[in-house]
Amino acid sequence: MKIAIMNYSGNVGKSTIARHLFAPRIKNSEFISVESINADEDDLDIIRGKQFGAIQEQLMTTVNSVIVDVGASNVEIV
Repeated sequence: MKIAIMNYSGNVGKSTIARHLFAPRIKNSEFISVESINADEDDLDIIRGKQFGAIQEQLMTTVNSVIVDVGASNVEIV
């Protein structure tokens, strides 16, 4: 299962939903944060929207479920 959470607006709860609703309930899921402005120091796997090839490759090659949190600053780029 691959889930992308995105919205053109910021501060609507995308990251909260991704981290606290989906991630704990989907066993063995990978979490990808596509963010450039609000990047937390906790986010070890941060990818920027302009790195679309890396995102696509990770989505296509993973056998686990993936949750992609796309920050508003990267929606148009992706």
